[in-house]
Amino acid sequence: MKKTLVALMLVALAVPAMADVAITGVDEGSQNLAIYADSAAVMRGVALKLTITGGNLASTADYLASDFNTFVDFAFTTGAGYTVGAGHPIADAAAAGVATFPATTASISVGYLDQLGAQAGLTGKKLVARLHISGIAAGTSASIAIEADTLRGGAVVGDTVGAVTIQTPVLVAGPQDECVKSTASFYADWVSFGKPDCWCYRKNCKGDADGLFQSNKQGKWAVGTNDLNILLPAFQIFEAPAGPGVLTKLNGICADFDHAAQSNKQGKWRVGTNDLNILLANWQKFDPAIADCDMTNYNFWKN
Repeated sequence: MKKTLVALMLVALAVPAMADVAITGVDEGSQNLAIYADSAAVMRGVALKLTITGGNLASTADYLASDFNTFVDFAFTTGAGYTVGAGHPIADAAAAGVATFPATTASISVGYLDQLGAQAGLTGKKLVARLHISGIAAGTSASIAIEADTLRGGAVVGDTVGAVTIQTPVLVAGPQDECVKSTASFYADWVSFGKPDCWCYRKNCKGDADGLFQSNKQGKWAVGTNDLNILLPAFQIFEAPAGPGVLTKLNGICADFDHAAQSNKQGKWRVGTNDLNILLANWQKFDPAIADCDMTNYNFWKN
């Protein structure tokens, strides 16, 4: 009995441990979707079915990149003469071969061939495909449902592959028509002041009111006398009803670098000591000493 138990233990130790695979999708901006497969197991192929709502894959140009080097369905369609790395992974979800475009339902079919003869596969977090999702209406998002492609045998094939989990759906934002995100804490203020472009300058939150550089022989800087000249006429101008408001001063709202009001018992103003302190902290610092503002609250820059 003891010998039998020892033998069973040795067999168990000899069996490679199974490793789970996580399939995730990421909106990388500019309408680009990245799909990753992450596992300690050796991955040799991935097949996923995509169903796109609110967008499409318009052409082969919507394929951008992959860590896998073999596109099985493209090879099937091409036939003799296919070379490793050629083509794209966008396949027909209902049959072998490449997709017909534009496609709202398609498969991603990728494999990996070791051309050095070591029969190696891919492990770790690998890019299955980076795709551009076309046709998304401005201000909306496309929803991409991801599932295992049963026509091609499931999601992942390889060595010691365990359970496969798939993040789905993934939302990919379309082109934005407003530079400030609607989720920004200052969005309502931005709208109330006429959606000034200057609040979306790359370094406005650092004291850059005009969005331009000044320079001398030593270099250039984003925060200087031009910005101070915009700030000074708008400094502590009361908003209604206590005063005429910052919009009465040319570009004055652009010197509201913290996008917040200050106030006292008499009223509130948009450009004050907080904004002046921001400007002074970055005064004539040579580029690139001043970093761009954090993009958390922005869709894109206006300069």
